[in-house]
Amino acid sequence: MEDKKTGPGKVFSWAVICLLAVNVFLLFSLKGKVDRLENAIDQTRIMADSNLREANQELSRQSAELEQIADMLEKSESLFQETAVETAFHDGRLQVTIRAVPKVQREGQQIAAGIQAGNQVFQELLDDRGQAVLEMEMMPSIRPFLKVINGAETRTEYLDEVITAEEMAIDFSLHWNDRQQLQLLLDSSAEETLEGGFGEGTFILVKTGQVDLEPGQGFGGGSGSASLSANAVELPHELPEGIRIPAGMVIQDGFVIYHGDFSDYAETADGSQYQIFFTLETGSGLTYLTWPEPAAKIAYYENGISREMMGSKMYPVITEGR
Repeated sequence: MEDKKTGPGKVFSWAVICLLAVNVFLLFSLKGKVDRLENAIDQTRIMADSNLREANQELSRQSAELEQIADMLEKSESLFQETAVETAFHDGRLQVTIRAVPKVQREGQQIAAGIQAGNQVFQELLDDRGQAVLEMEMMPSIRPFLKVINGAETRTEYLDEVITAEEMAIDFSLHWNDRQQLQLLLDSSAEETLEGGFGEGTFILVKTGQVDLEPGQGFGGGSGSASLSANAVELPHELPEGIRIPAGMVIQDGFVIYHGDFSDYAETADGSQYQIFFTLETGSGLTYLTWPEPAAKIAYYENGISREMMGSKMYPVITEGR
């Protein structure tokens, strides 16, 4: 027979047991979510650490590549992406301006510009504009160089040799008129090379011998100019000895024209053969001379004229102490 007194108590007990079971289930369910969240956080942290390591590795790789590129640039054909050398004659001295832009600029790095001229060396640091100006006595040729100084390490790069004579050469042309006057023509733009501008000009006749031709076998000459090879020349150190004929000067149609009168020699017609040099004084006191060839050769003899155009350039004369 069923005990009716214990019926409600059993129901309550089962209710408690069910409630506990539900709570246990919820606790286990919540713990599972927490575990999954912790796993997700751990995975995110692992991925972040991995990405950070990869980023650091990539930065290190790029930094190494940049160092390698910088090293390759320094060791390449030139340490500089741009260089320039300019020469001028100023106050009786050769003035050389050197400009340079390095390919790589390191902290604390210094750059010096220098000139090797014969057994002399001139050197100066580049200024904030990347240039240095060096002055010295006139030299026929110079060898510029640049030094990159990084602490105790110094690397030197030599630039192309500069033939000072060619840098300061002046071109001219010649013309004989029908009055036995020799005209030497200079483009007025040559004044940019001549510090102080155009000054006095003089023709110098150097007798070299006698022409021995039968009457009527001579030949005439006219106008023209000759071209010398571009090979470097040794600058003249003195003027040739000879007969000096002052040259008149006129400016016409953009040309400065110096002319000398040779009619006396045409009238004499004694068969003497001459080399004709021309010398020009500048406003700064520098002297130019047709060199290494004379400007022309002439010979006047009975029933004949021999005239030959020779040189087409003038160069500065380097005297002692200049």
